[in-house]
Amino acid sequence: MYYNKNIKLECVFTNITEVNIFNFYKLVIDVGEYDARGVGRYMNTPSDYVVQRSIEVFIDNCTKSDTARMATEVYPDTVEVKADIAYIDDGSVYHVFDIYTPKAILNSENIYSKIVMNIHGGGFVYGLKEINKCFNMTVAKNTNLPVFSINYQLCPTISVVEILKEIMTAIKYFVDNYGTREIYIMGDSAGGYLTVATWALLVSSVVRSDFKCDICPDIKVNGLVIICPAARDDSKYLEGIENTFFRDDPSRQLPSYGRDLGEVVKRTGAQVPPSVLITSDKDFLHDETLYLTETIRELGGSAELFDGVTTDDGNELGHVYVVGHPEWEESNEPLNLISRLILD
Repeated sequence: MYYNKNIKLECVFTNITEVNIFNFYKLVIDVGEYDARGVGRYMNTPSDYVVQRSIEVFIDNCTKSDTARMATEVYPDTVEVKADIAYIDDGSVYHVFDIYTPKAILNSENIYSKIVMNIHGGGFVYGLKEINKCFNMTVAKNTNLPVFSINYQLCPTISVVEILKEIMTAIKYFVDNYGTREIYIMGDSAGGYLTVATWALLVSSVVRSDFKCDICPDIKVNGLVIICPAARDDSKYLEGIENTFFRDDPSRQLPSYGRDLGEVVKRTGAQVPPSVLITSDKDFLHDETLYLTETIRELGGSAELFDGVTTDDGNELGHVYVVGHPEWEESNEPLNLISRLILD
């Protein structure tokens, strides 16, 4: 099944305890991988073997880390949970969502006319809505708005283009069944990419055509919360995904500009709604977050940036730490920024 099996490369994976899933290209350069012909060379793009093996190790490490973290979470008791509501009625665990509703608004009218939607991260290949449960319940508590948290199928079962179509299907379900008319879209890491791309699909017929999406719910996007986003493909990650799993089917591939959120935003011809972007000094997508922030501002959008700094006596502020640890003191300021965006 895999190309390029050689002892040197496999030893690298065997000793990895944490994989930056967005850095296939660096893995290839570090190990000087052999190509399928057995010719040793530095490759310009990651091979099938590097992509598939990296994904396996990444999923295993994330599963262990999230399982341990979630076992210690304490959920707010002021938020009601409705779980596993189907937005596509096919019995799939990947086509359901949860609603986190502040108990204080349960008897209000039209409580779902304005919502927050959360899109979890996981490198497009890992994760379910549950990994963001504590974070989403905290946002619901702080903002007094319902948070809808969705599952979606993962690569390589489907492509990124097809993931976006599932997200648009979920939004249409909210509009048709809950009377939702206004939405804040919030996502982390790969979910940060999907957050911005979803907004682009909602506002631009050009982008919908390029991304092969024929679904366009009638809804207003009030703002975006973009946490440690996978904003551009410098590491060749999305290129590796598409070349490995979808190389023979252009209809399942992103458009040429689709791996760069800055270019996606430009292609819409629209101004990005008020946004909060969150990163930190130990975030491996730190520079990508700064790039997207600068692009939004250059195009006239309002983008408030939180750039956390690890201190000697505090927790290490790694990738998407505010999502994984909303209980930390270091999460208070970015959580307050999110609340201000939604409450203003």
